[in-house]
Amino acid sequence: MDLEKAPKTILDQWMQGFIDEFFFLGFRTGSDIRAYLLRPQVAKAIADSLSKAVKKYEDEHGKIDMTGYDTGIPSPLQREL
Repeated sequence: MDLEKAPKTILDQWMQGFIDEFFFLGFRTGSDIRAYLLRPQVAKAIADSLSKAVKKYEDEHGKIDMTGYDTGIPSPLQREL
């Protein structure tokens, strides 16, 4: 997969959940909402990979400041709506 060629968007909000057979991930960018169903193995692989990437990022750039995350930080797309 060539990530350089993939379209990029700013992720505003996300939600997750699960049922017996799948994990559910929902992503919102501006007024666009996308939903994905993942097999448990894929969800676990993503979680493990993100944990490693966040740790590496924080080791290189310092702790990620989560101030304001709970209240939501509007993206430029949300400000225009």
